[in-house]
Amino acid sequence: MFVITDDGPKLPWELDEDGHAGSKPAQVEAQDRSGAPSSPPGGPARTLGHRETGSPSEEPRRLDASLMPLAEKGDSEALDAQLRQGCEVNIFVSEFRFYPGSFRMYGTDWTPLTAAVAGGHLEAARVLLEVRADVNVVCCCCTASGPYSFWTALDIARTGDAVPYERDPEKQKQPRHPEIEKLLLAACAKPSSKLPEPPRMNTYGNPAEKGERKNPCLDEQGFPLRPEHLYTEEVLELIGPPGAPKFSNRSGGGGGCPMSSMGMFGIGTSVDGSRIYTGEASWTKVERRLDD
Repeated sequence: MFVITDDGPKLPWELDEDGHAGSKPAQVEAQDRSGAPSSPPGGPARTLGHRETGSPSEEPRRLDASLMPLAEKGDSEALDAQLRQGCEVNIFVSEFRFYPGSFRMYGTDWTPLTAAVAGGHLEAARVLLEVRADVNVVCCCCTASGPYSFWTALDIARTGDAVPYERDPEKQKQPRHPEIEKLLLAACAKPSSKLPEPPRMNTYGNPAEKGERKNPCLDEQGFPLRPEHLYTEEVLELIGPPGAPKFSNRSGGGGGCPMSSMGMFGIGTSVDGSRIYTGEASWTKVERRLDD
């Protein structure tokens, strides 16, 4: 549904951000998702961008990693139901893998929106945008040394703009999703190259400080995680205790993995090829220091 204002058509959440929430739109044109006319103004149609909590004051949203497989599979109805029950849409959930030929682990950021876009699921992406999914969250790949590759949902929808996600070694063969690209651009999406650098991330041996994003590959004390689906008993017998990674001189880590130049990416999917999401969900926004 779009609201026709003096400044042109806008989504309802854009009116809120512009400070026009209390003003009456010049004209309201409700349409269903197929483009056909829907309920009249004031009717039962759901207003985009406004969650239904059953109470005037919205309760804190729940960080729930179960959104991720729903978004990956494009199950828009189940996504919608979960979001109506109070799930936060702007979350990071990690996917961990080994680089081939080694037991070096890397982590990949996923949000519900990037998972839906990567799968080419237009309707699921639309559902997520309706509840204010942030189109300009900058995702990254990282190791214990810090982050080394960045992208947004728009990068994923396009071909060749960036390495969109670590699990695709042949980016030239990545399918383009033009309809999703249009949807994202209408919501003011940008590529990662046009956005500010994401918050700093802690590195091996250093707990995350205020203003830093916690490194998904490390625990609260700053030491390497050992996801069970990767570090089986057989693997642990082979590798022994974790060693310190190599670091670069880049600010906030960024040493990356020396094997990333091979153009081949790792081991760690489920039997059916779907991603394995590990750990709890976290907010996509990081509280920064006042002096940053």
